[in-house]
Amino acid sequence: MINCVLKYSVLILGILSFFDSSSYAQCCSAGNPLGSDLDFSNKGKNSLSAGLTYRYSLSGDVYQGSKKVDIGFVEKSDFNYTEFTINYALTSKLSVRGDIGYFFNKTEYYNNGFDPAKANGLGDLSLLVNYQLLQRSKIGTLAIGIGTKLPVGVFDQEVDNVKLPINVQPSSGSYKGSFQVFHLKSLNVRTSVFSLASVEIAAWINSRNFTWRYGNAYLFNAGISYKPLPKLNTSLAARAEFRGRSYRDDEIKVESSGSKIVYINPSVNWKASNKISINAGALLPVYRYMNGIQSGNTLGIYLGGMFTIR
Repeated sequence: MINCVLKYSVLILGILSFFDSSSYAQCCSAGNPLGSDLDFSNKGKNSLSAGLTYRYSLSGDVYQGSKKVDIGFVEKSDFNYTEFTINYALTSKLSVRGDIGYFFNKTEYYNNGFDPAKANGLGDLSLLVNYQLLQRSKIGTLAIGIGTKLPVGVFDQEVDNVKLPINVQPSSGSYKGSFQVFHLKSLNVRTSVFSLASVEIAAWINSRNFTWRYGNAYLFNAGISYKPLPKLNTSLAARAEFRGRSYRDDEIKVESSGSKIVYINPSVNWKASNKISINAGALLPVYRYMNGIQSGNTLGIYLGGMFTIR
């Protein structure tokens, strides 16, 4: 029961947000959406599953601190993204997961009649090792995850010999490492509570167009899941993201970068069969504090499915 809830009750959509000092877009950032996966489930040694998820994100209003301001060169930004996932259990406690995604578009729309900046292509390759320290204990399930992101996709894209903004690039161009701690406690056969804390740290980028280091990203997530029907799970989570400022060139701090954002994340999951589950959810910001002047996330949605191969 706990493994079922853990795998299917919650999918978190997170969006990385890093900025050029001359670009005020929060939604689009180089690389995949933030890896804050709550799938620490394990169906037993040699079990194998795969999934496909579509995600859309939109950013609009411009903020200075926590206040909306009527300024900004960027009118809005958005992306359409799909991600393929495969998960394999080496033992009953240890599993490995890989994710790679493709951006159909990452676009910034500008004021004053300027043409949008648009890119598409492969993002980063994410690898995550999950280990369950405790399973079905009195305190619940306790697991850790150690991961990395590899910039295998498209970076340094140019249009007519003009570099695209770093936040529009499909790949981040940076190697990243992450660490996560997850806890799940089943209260009864229908209800569970969960929490997650994670950190992601990026290495310096030294490409032909960019010398850059993204600020550290910290995520705190907590929520409750409830099963109203045998094949239907629902969940509601609160999510807080804290991001440090980025740096460019010789340790020059990028003032319009970094943020503190709190989201509400409702989601549902339907178990279509013993091998197939379908999930959907939204990421709704309720508080934003943006360093400098940046546009803040307006809406994130996702729709996906998982298929158990064996």
